[in-house]
Amino acid sequence: MSSVTDDICDMLDSYGGRDKVVRLACYSLKLYGCLRGDKGWQKAGSQLSHARMLLRLFDDLPTLMGTLSYGLGKHEPTLTDAALGVLANLVDQLFLPVEKVLWFQELGILKFSPKTAEALDTTSTVLWAAGLYLGLFQTLQSIQRLLWTRDCLQQSEDKCSDAKKKLDVRIMLQFVTAGKLCLDITQAVSCLPAGWLWGERIGATKVAAIATSSSVLSLASYICKLWGSTSGREGLLRASARLVAARSTTRALDDAAVVKTFVQYGLGQKDGPFWGPLGVAGCASTLAYLQVDKLLWLIDCGLVTVSKDTDYKCRVAHKLFWALYSAIGLVRSIRELHKAAEELKSSNRRKCAPARFTQASLFTSKLLCDVIHTVSYLPEGYLWGGRLSMPQASGAATVSAVLALIHHYHAKRLAPVS
Repeated sequence: MSSVTDDICDMLDSYGGRDKVVRLACYSLKLYGCLRGDKGWQKAGSQLSHARMLLRLFDDLPTLMGTLSYGLGKHEPTLTDAALGVLANLVDQLFLPVEKVLWFQELGILKFSPKTAEALDTTSTVLWAAGLYLGLFQTLQSIQRLLWTRDCLQQSEDKCSDAKKKLDVRIMLQFVTAGKLCLDITQAVSCLPAGWLWGERIGATKVAAIATSSSVLSLASYICKLWGSTSGREGLLRASARLVAARSTTRALDDAAVVKTFVQYGLGQKDGPFWGPLGVAGCASTLAYLQVDKLLWLIDCGLVTVSKDTDYKCRVAHKLFWALYSAIGLVRSIRELHKAAEELKSSNRRKCAPARFTQASLFTSKLLCDVIHTVSYLPEGYLWGGRLSMPQASGAATVSAVLALIHHYHAKRLAPVS
């Protein structure tokens, strides 16, 4: 059980693994909504789809690095494989900026004529479909080579049973990938305008079913707000709100990791009578925050209907749990900062003591900014709730995000090389 939980947590902690789970959930909800004729479920699926798109906004640099690393495909066995690889990388690289331009146009930050917007939308879908076609060709090439290798092994005298078994598994996985890509191509082309192959000829229910099947196969194979509030640009504020909604959507899958941490921490006996219960309270408030976060998402999608009074209480509870676990985290981080400072002053300090103190300082500063801006979102009467202006609260949140990035980068540099 522990091994399965660890595998699930590892998958959800990775960008690719979480994207596969979110994609499966997205199209499953759309399919269920289409079958029941329920707009709420379809809206929930659309929000998950939008969250995936927003997370792709930051894929340019990793994709570019992959493209540059691939180069002209000189390591490929044939010229055809190299050409397919180069074309696939080019299509993927072009798709990302076109998708961003469409998002800015949707928000009203960029203005285009209806004809230009339609052309951009079509271009985006064509690039999506082209990338899938190239991926399918590459997979078929790979299957052909693997089948040839298996034939060679069968003709050998010792039969190489172990190698053949491993090869059979690789061939099966490649066939699964090919099937997934065929389903993806069917879905992508169906999103094109009428006149493009089978564009617009497949109903929404069938498209959702195809995409859900593809997701199952895929899973089986394994600072906007501050600028917008100070400049008064509504498009930037909408962009910020959607990024926040995307983060909320992806947090729907964080329960497993938090539960795992909670179970490992237990009742905190090793931390003593004060810090132990405080740690337990931190884990409990984080779990409670995630549950209220999901409830609000269901309310916003229209899947759960509540009165205005209940809706208001849920949103206040959401902010309270958020502020609570941030405050508990801040208190606990001050303890770690004190420990790091004591070690820094010690004559027997370790070589990593200065780096540990820097990390603790960054983390405590980040949590202090978190407490400032989370409490500011509470109603008036809760400490300084409602007393900070939007630029001030956004400024604290932006500083927190920057400190988190620096902390993450510093930790990556300190991590031992395996």
